[in-house]
Amino acid sequence: MNQQESNLFIRTQGLTKSYKDVQVLKGLDLSVPKGTVLALLGPNGAGKTTTIRILSTLLKADSGEAFVNGYNVVTQGDQVRSSIGLTGQYAAIDEYLTGVENLQMMGRLYRLSGVESNRRTKQLLEQFDLVDAGSRPVKTYSGGMRRRLDLAASLIASPPVVFLDEPTTGLDPRSRLTMWNIIEKLVKGGTTILLTTQYLEEADRLADRIAVLDDGKVIAEGTSNELKQRVGSDRLEFTVVQGSDFDAAARAFDGRELQIDPEARTIQMSTSNGIHDLKAALDTMDRSGTKIDNVSLHRPTLDDAFLALTGHQATKKEEREERAKAPQTAPEQLTPTTPLIAPGQNSGFVWAVRDSGVLIVRSLKHIIKNLDQLLSVAISPLMFLLLFRYVFGGAIDTGGTSYVNFLVAGILVQMAAFGASTTAISVAADLKRGIVDRFRSLPMFSPALLIGHVTADLARNIISSIIMLAAGFLVGFRPNADFGEWLLVLGLLLVFTFSISWLSAIMGLFAKSVEAVQWLTFLFIFPLTFASSAFVPTDGMPGWLRVFAENQPVTHVIEAMRSWLVGTPIGDHAWYAFGWFIGLTIIAIPIAALLFRKRSVVSSGV
Repeated sequence: MNQQESNLFIRTQGLTKSYKDVQVLKGLDLSVPKGTVLALLGPNGAGKTTTIRILSTLLKADSGEAFVNGYNVVTQGDQVRSSIGLTGQYAAIDEYLTGVENLQMMGRLYRLSGVESNRRTKQLLEQFDLVDAGSRPVKTYSGGMRRRLDLAASLIASPPVVFLDEPTTGLDPRSRLTMWNIIEKLVKGGTTILLTTQYLEEADRLADRIAVLDDGKVIAEGTSNELKQRVGSDRLEFTVVQGSDFDAAARAFDGRELQIDPEARTIQMSTSNGIHDLKAALDTMDRSGTKIDNVSLHRPTLDDAFLALTGHQATKKEEREERAKAPQTAPEQLTPTTPLIAPGQNSGFVWAVRDSGVLIVRSLKHIIKNLDQLLSVAISPLMFLLLFRYVFGGAIDTGGTSYVNFLVAGILVQMAAFGASTTAISVAADLKRGIVDRFRSLPMFSPALLIGHVTADLARNIISSIIMLAAGFLVGFRPNADFGEWLLVLGLLLVFTFSISWLSAIMGLFAKSVEAVQWLTFLFIFPLTFASSAFVPTDGMPGWLRVFAENQPVTHVIEAMRSWLVGTPIGDHAWYAFGWFIGLTIIAIPIAALLFRKRSVVSSGV
């Protein structure tokens, strides 16, 4: 690598990427020197977001090379993720955590020490004017506050490279100007920034250089002034007053190329000498006796350049006028810092445990902050317990075992199954909010997020099981299990929950929305729990249903637990139950981890 290339903190060569039959990138070449801002301009579908996703290791290019901070994004992904901060089109922060908790969590996942993470959290809250809101849940924040916290989270480890994918989308003019000032302070501190935007004023103000993308490739690149100069010279425009001889005014400039609009009574001409030509033109008008209502000198804008290069406007006039009226406010000066990412003195196993611990705490906090979810998991099984105990119990022959004793094992398993499906809903929600993409762009242990959700489901199911058993005792449940048998019941219930939670995580990664995953998990779990021995003995079922019920894995779990609790015949149910769900877990975990690295929501703009 030569000296010039070594100063490039972002470099791509010949990047291509297709989604099925649509080729989004068609040989993209970019270079961003250290401590500068390159703005990517282009219409929706031009390839801006796809470029960011490739550079932040969220997406793999079909061909070509890309380097960030000197690291290859494909072969040195961990080093790239340790070098970057990513802010997407929407604030990817946890709404249930406070601002402080979000920043501290991000610091730990960036491998900062606890002391350093706390120091940076305090510093960033001050710099982004979020001190007063730091102890509040993020769901109470305004849009501008969320975007500031989102950017602060990207800067927790002071990365040398920051990717900003339309960072001011949806902000009001005041918040947008605040973000612009923050970005300018980052660049002064030496940060290298790749910015995608559709706001031309944003690129004009922030970017050292601008690359215009259209149809998957760079069609023009240069400074803002260089791109404006491609449009041509300045333009003079005169508006002739009503009653004055418009044709005579046009004839006064005989020999010059004019753009004439008789209805609007305007005359336009190009000029290369600006004010000098304006004065000469006014003298010509005066000599011809023409009265002028208005005169203006138009310099080419970046909007003009964009229109000339791509053939369409980049922003609406109303948006430009709104931003022009916004008050010019500036936040407190940012303090430049150096990268803080801890050296890799720990083993991969230690980091995996630590990252998983951070996200387990996050998921457990969700339970504490959303106790209604805990009640919702427990209330449905409780309703089934009461319904079957008092409405159907007398009509069901359980072979000498009281119906409530027969019922409790089935209700416990049903509750665990539906409780485990919460993993799918949680994963789908994180996907929708962009949190999965954010975590995937960090130098963290990939499956840690899934481990956090699965562990929270285990904790939630233990609490729900205690509530359910207490209710069972109130309606007549009388187990005869000894201490060892209670341990077996708990162990099998945890194995069952753990396995279903990982299967649920796979469903959450496949589903298109939170609503879709709710139906998907219901359609998976409902038949397994009701077409089992949970509520009625399999002996009384129709032949075809009995064959399925007796051989499906949920029945084995129920019968093993029922045997330990109340002494019904156990047969081989325990072996089958543990075998089924230990085997499913061994298969599900690597599949879920692989999907997590590949699966994420792609926004509408590519």
